[in-house]
Amino acid sequence: MEQIYRKQVRDKKAEKLAFLQKYAMGSWLKARQEADEEVSNELSMFCVCGSLCTGLHESYCQRFKEKVNTRAINKLKHLWKENRVVFPKYLK
Repeated sequence: MEQIYRKQVRDKKAEKLAFLQKYAMGSWLKARQEADEEVSNELSMFCVCGSLCTGLHESYCQRFKEKVNTRAINKLKHLWKENRVVFPKYLK
């Protein structure tokens, strides 16, 4: 049951990510840069995955990137809450 829930959350997150990258690229890039700096400053010595946190590691770590993307999406949630946008299932 938990795997199904996680897959649904991933699918919704992927839809939001695709929507932001297609229709609000400037806002997305700015929010992602801010989120990257915030997460990087939060992690003093060790990364989310437990490895030593260096700039090179942050650029390749999937768990770090997921945390940054999640935070950036949360920063931009006002874009679809105000406009009540329905996310298309498949963006062209």
